[in-house]
Amino acid sequence: ARQEVGYLVDQLHEVALILDLTHACFPVIGASAGYRQFTGFALDAVLGRAITEVLALGAPSTAVSRSASQNAEDFCRMCRRAELEEISEAAVVQPVRTQSGTYLCVLSL
Repeated sequence: ARQEVGYLVDQLHEVALILDLTHACFPVIGASAGYRQFTGFALDAVLGRAITEVLALGAPSTAVSRSASQNAEDFCRMCRRAELEEISEAAVVQPVRTQSGTYLCVLSL
């Protein structure tokens, strides 16, 4: 999947991840330059990891919202439905820890 579409966001300056919706854990198959710069995490640190792992990457477990993680997974599951023609946006607010140790609050749409 990385070879097919994951590389498409490599040079994108906006913060973006591409997920593989064909797998149950929705692994990351692409991370933009903006995401890597914003978080300080290298591409290898997120590739292949489940979206719930990446959302919580480096954050203390007490700061990780289980409902936000569940909402992200539910949204990804809905995107797989063959009969789906339109879907609204999903928002997840999650604390993240950058590679340098700084904590940030991220709104993912």
